[in-house]
Amino acid sequence: MDSSKEDLKYRGTKVGEISTNTAGLYGTYKYQFPASNVYAKGKLGFAQTQVDVGDDKYDESGLAGGVGLGYNLSPNASVEAEYTRLPSVDVTNNVSVDSDLVTVGAHYKF
Repeated sequence: MDSSKEDLKYRGTKVGEISTNTAGLYGTYKYQFPASNVYAKGKLGFAQTQVDVGDDKYDESGLAGGVGLGYNLSPNASVEAEYTRLPSVDVTNNVSVDSDLVTVGAHYKF
């Protein structure tokens, strides 16, 4: 997952640009609610997040996980929303970047 470059501000003044890049590997568990098209899922794994601040790069690897809720439209199609918590990245002694991810998606099974 990559982010776009965004303005980095300190007390309202732009001091540079910041972007993030994350790669991860997860195990996922999906629970289908009985007599319902709704399901819940959880995932736990390992992720590496890199933060680019101007020309400087910082990265951190560690435990990551998430939860989601979905709806089966048919046996082959579903929609879902998910929240993922990623490792924090220290960019200086007093500043860290927390990267959380919220996604909404559609799935189709062949």
